Amino acid sequence: MSDVESSEREKIVKRKFTPVQITGLVGLGATTCALGYGLYAFSNNQKRKSNVMMRYRVLFQFLTISAMWGLSRHYTKKHEWPRP
Repeated sequence: MSDVESSEREKIVKRKFTPVQITGLVGLGATTCALGYGLYAFSNNQKRKSNVMMRYRVLFQFLTISAMWGLSRHYTKKHEWPRP
């Protein structure tokens, strides 16, 4: 593989996978795992474990939205937009 091909690939990866998108995917995965395990515990009549996992799900949703909001604010402030 030549240097030109590797630099093209790096550009594509940087453009496709921004920190905001990666944060969203990680948060989505954590929320989905907490939801899935909470539903599994609920179906096995483990009410306390199910309740705890649903609380974790809400926490993961909050953290994901907060992180995405913070990162988007950071990147918006970093880029100066022209005033109308």
